[in-house]
Amino acid sequence: HFGVWGASEPSNAREQDPIKSQDAPRLYSLEAPTTQAWVGTVDPCPRPAQELLALLVPRLLKDSGLQVRLERRGPLVLETQKGATEVVLQRALDRLRHGFSQEELDRAKLLWRAQRAALPLHPSAWTERVADEILGDQRNLETRIQALGLQDCNGALRDWIAPGNLCWLRIGPAQGK
Repeated sequence: HFGVWGASEPSNAREQDPIKSQDAPRLYSLEAPTTQAWVGTVDPCPRPAQELLALLVPRLLKDSGLQVRLERRGPLVLETQKGATEVVLQRALDRLRHGFSQEELDRAKLLWRAQRAALPLHPSAWTERVADEILGDQRNLETRIQALGLQDCNGALRDWIAPGNLCWLRIGPAQGK
């Protein structure tokens, strides 16, 4: 992903916009013999919090039995194992709403800096990251990440997983059968 080509609004203006969400989550249901559920965010997480949350969220949910998909610029998607219901997803979202500790945030910042330092060892990843930063005017990203406070990070997470920014998908037997 190389950002937006051509004339556009400055990227720092886009970053400051809060996530535009509806009041209620979007719900979709499909009838099938086995049960499985997904929940995903409609919008990606605002920067610079997304850089750290991409490290924090999967670690927090690693023992939840969920498959966690989270790309650096994309939405968060949680998937249950076959046979599990959306209750498992709701528990995971509740845990995320509690946020992270200062220690967890500090470790994520260290890990982010270490991964960034190792990027030149992976030329394609390094090229993508540099192009993204230049085209997206993210040259001060490291400074903004280091300045990101615990309340800012947890607030961005809560806004990101607010009910109006979620889309639920449930497959399984029809409700009441």
